[in-house]
Order: sequence, then C-alpha cells, then structure tokens
Amino acid sequence: MELQEAIRERRSVRKWLEKKIPEKTINQLIDAASWAPSSCNRQAVKILAVQEKEGREFLGRITNGGVGFAHKAPLLLLFMADSRVYSLPVERHTPYLDCAAAIQNLLLKAHELGLGAVWLNWCLNQKSEAETYKRFKIPAYFTICSLVAAGYPAIKAEDIPRKPLEQFFVREKF
Repeated sequence: MELQEAIRERRSVRKWLEKKIPEKTINQLIDAASWAPSSCNRQAVKILAVQEKEGREFLGRITNGGVGFAHKAPLLLLFMADSRVYSLPVERHTPYLDCAAAIQNLLLKAHELGLGAVWLNWCLNQKSEAETYKRFKIPAYFTICSLVAAGYPAIKAEDIPRKPLEQFFVREKF
C-alpha cells in the first residue's frame, strides 16, 4: 500500500469482529508507533496494550470518546509519555504531541494491516484517571495522553468528504 493511499483511505472504525489480533500484528503496530518523530528524539512514548476483557471494560467505562463501544474492541492501546524527560515549562504540551505522532503512525499501520482503529479522547475525570494508574500499576511519572481502540472491522467505514485545500490552509496571512 502506498503511503498516500493509506492516508486517504484510513477511517475511524467503531465496530469490530470478535477476533483476537495476533501478537505479531500487535508488534507491527507498536513498531510503527516507535518510529514516529518525537521532541528532541526523546522517544518517551510508552504504550500499554490491553486485551483482557476486564481491562477493556474498565477503560471503556472511563474513556471520554468511546463510551458504549470502546470496550468491544479486541485491543485497546493506552498511549502515555514519560514526563521525566520534559523539564521546561514550555514543554507542557509536548507529551501529547509526541503521543499524537506515534498514534498517527499506528493508525496508518493498522489500516495497512487490515485493522480498523479509532483514536479516542482520554478520560472523563481525575478520579477515573487515578483509578487507571492504580488498576494498571502505571508509574506516576507517566502522563496518559490518549486511547486507541483497534480490531478487525465488522463494517466498512464511510468515505467522508474533505474540505477543498483552499479551505484547509492560508498562505502568508489571513
């Protein structure tokens, strides 16, 4: 698959088959994410892969973007970044940017591998986030950034039209 083809064809999928994703495929997803650019090449992103039913149900209850369906994905990937490497106040958004780059790589790879995935908002509240740290034994120095749900698609996602390029950007000034 050509890169431009993957970029244009990839869609968010919210309904999956009840089919386990092989370990080799999961490793390919993580590998693609690991090659994303990161600030100062820090490579601070860490991904927690959750396949067990109880863990998926837990995350599905507290995600802000996947309530009602995220837990049905055979694989949930919790993206976080090691906050110890971001020391300057101006870097407060950098963990999220580093995770976003890794997520985009993973989403494109998932599409190439015939998987359907959706990038989800993270958490409903601080209490739920604290429970997540405890439930999965996540060290406090990790910043949880986002969640991705993935699996073999049960439906073909619709083609969504895009704005014309002239509506997407501005040259030099408004």
